[in-house]
Amino acid sequence: MKVIIKSVYIFIYISINNIQRKIMKNYHIFIFIIFISIVSCKVTPKIALDESGTFYKMLGGALDEKAHDVAETADGGFMIAGSTKILVIDEASGSEIEKEVTYVTKTDKFGNVIWKKQYPGQAAKAVLQAPDGNWFIGLDSLVVVSSTVSHTDYALMKIDNNGNPLWVRKYNGVGTRSEVIKKMQMVESEIYIVGNAVAKLIDETELNAVFIIATNLDGVERTRNEYGALTIPTANTPADKRPTSANSAIIDPVASLKYLVSIGSTVKQGDDRINSQLIVFSREGIVPIDAGGEFGGGGDDVGESIQPTRDNGYVICGTTNSSGNGGKDMFAIKLTFPRDLQDGKPQAINPTRIAWSKTFGGGGDDEGKSIYPTSDGGYLLLGNVATTTAGTDIHLIKLDGLGNQVWEKFFGGTRNDQAKFVKELSNGDILILGTISFENNDMITLIRANKNGELVK
Repeated sequence: MKVIIKSVYIFIYISINNIQRKIMKNYHIFIFIIFISIVSCKVTPKIALDESGTFYKMLGGALDEKAHDVAETADGGFMIAGSTKILVIDEASGSEIEKEVTYVTKTDKFGNVIWKKQYPGQAAKAVLQAPDGNWFIGLDSLVVVSSTVSHTDYALMKIDNNGNPLWVRKYNGVGTRSEVIKKMQMVESEIYIVGNAVAKLIDETELNAVFIIATNLDGVERTRNEYGALTIPTANTPADKRPTSANSAIIDPVASLKYLVSIGSTVKQGDDRINSQLIVFSREGIVPIDAGGEFGGGGDDVGESIQPTRDNGYVICGTTNSSGNGGKDMFAIKLTFPRDLQDGKPQAINPTRIAWSKTFGGGGDDEGKSIYPTSDGGYLLLGNVATTTAGTDIHLIKLDGLGNQVWEKFFGGTRNDQAKFVKELSNGDILILGTISFENNDMITLIRANKNGELVK
């Protein structure tokens, strides 16, 4: 069979930091030569791989790819969960259409692709390494009811290190509502799949309820529960019956690993505005035991990411238009709690526990997406910043221990580039996952910068 070269992009990629935000400090010129999607049957093309240490990779092919999650591999590489599109024939019309499917790729420590695979399902939303060295992939599984009605359910797939499926478990949802995965956590031989049940109204407004499934390491469901309701609230609707979402979650490392803590948003009582919300669930039965952590002001506030801190608190980030520099802004909040002496459970989750709260952004709409503690006691804050060309760039900010900005970096082109996840690696380097637009095509971007956010060591 002939080698089919789907696309080869050779281009000079220039990122001029902050030139469109009137706060230009310096600029970087990045030169990339990217060979994309070389497909063959029994021929492995020889490609000169990049081994420069830091890198800025664009991964994908001729159709759209989106990034959702990334995990480090034992050999120092990375496993990326996302989605891609394929061309299929529509049975009703007979015409060719695009279909979104699950996409997983493994890279080496330099970001070079080792393999990439497509699987049934709409998207790979979360990835965790199994105790035996294989991988768990959380999937949004597409359920087609009719030619006009479809929804997604949770699914869990286990693959080996070469991407070969070992098993797939599907978890039936309720009716035709969609259930969408946001995060997975694993602890003590259990996997927690965290996300939202979603219902759409006639006007396309979405209502959410936090939906969590716990399984064993074979993917067998142990229990499930949800918090919130898929109904329009009134002024008297109690907190647990208001639409509520989870965008991320952690297992509390201090509280004897007994609690799952989610961050998301909820509709304010007696109002149609949105507050960020922190919810503590007991792992046993996934019972909500503290949902008092609402944070917000006079506008809408949405929590996106949560991490534990060294002093037994949490740091969260998200998006607010309640305060800041106009439009939407990124926020970061440090929370500190006294602990129950018996089991370490955080007490009294409420806004009085805020150690500091900061906003970052310009006059346009900026969004906070991910936060991560660093080994020097500070934090990495990742989000999207609006540009003057009506697009967005990936925005990385280093904070000190009090939430003050130390430096900032921007990554992206002239279109909509979206941040997803940031992490400090064991050697102090910074890993960034996102989706970047290039030539009207979305591609997964994987960035490894040094501890100062620079691409040149």
